[in-house]
Amino acid sequence: MTVAAGALLLAGCSTASSEAGTTPTPATGSTRAPSDIPALIGDLVQRSVAPTPPMRLADGLLPPTNKWFSGLVFGEAAQPVFPFPIRYAPTPTGFAASLPGTEDSANAILSTAGTPVSVDLGATSALVSR
Repeated sequence: MTVAAGALLLAGCSTASSEAGTTPTPATGSTRAPSDIPALIGDLVQRSVAPTPPMRLADGLLPPTNKWFSGLVFGEAAQPVFPFPIRYAPTPTGFAASLPGTEDSANAILSTAGTPVSVDLGATSALVSR
């Protein structure tokens, strides 16, 4: 009995479509042609609930959401980021990189900036390009 119920459940969850060139929709099981998708996306309501903050981001890129490098893109000043194991921080004319150190106490283990290697590129601005 359990095997039969499992087989019926799996058969109902199949993503195979009997119509060539269509994609099943999970909620209804109906199918849509791939050519219908842009029109459906165009029907979605879009609205801004706040002004877009200043970003240091190249044209054509989507703003990062919940990414390790978000601090480079958003905010008044770019924040250091930590692509393991290096600490990277933009400077007014280039960047600085270092291996973070650690400090420990009875209550915490903290990361320190370490001694950076600074690279002066003569830059006047910076942005995330990819």
